Amino acid sequence: MKIDIDSVSLPKKQRIMLVEDDPQISEIVNAILDGKFEVVRMQSGEDAVKEFQRSSFDLIFMDLHLAGMDGYETTLRIRAMERGENRQQVPIVAFTGNITKENRKRFFEYGIDDYLSKPFFRETIFPTLYRNLEKAKKPAANMLSN
Repeated sequence: MKIDIDSVSLPKKQRIMLVEDDPQISEIVNAILDGKFEVVRMQSGEDAVKEFQRSSFDLIFMDLHLAGMDGYETTLRIRAMERGENRQQVPIVAFTGNITKENRKRFFEYGIDDYLSKPFFRETIFPTLYRNLEKAKKPAANMLSN
């Protein structure tokens, strides 16, 4: 699906948590999203979990290979908080360079909604971002299957 990125308007400035420990990738993603979204950058899974407790987000971009608590464990903790606090499930989109059939299955088992393969570009980030923001608006998409 081709999206005219510059013509898309959202009802409010969406808050995106970017969990990425590589400063170069973080800068690239921030530059791509700059102006359209409020981007809150976290460099570790531990920081992401703490920030998620304090704030609300419309979407989370999650690197899976973080030092310390990896993206899978971070996702599990965020999903547990959502269930425990009866919060709406926030879409989590994984960043990874390793897309296999087994990994895709693992993503969904851990509660990851979607993924982007590295390297990524403006043309790949925006369709994934908008698709997941749109899905999150639908009540059925917010129900956990567990």
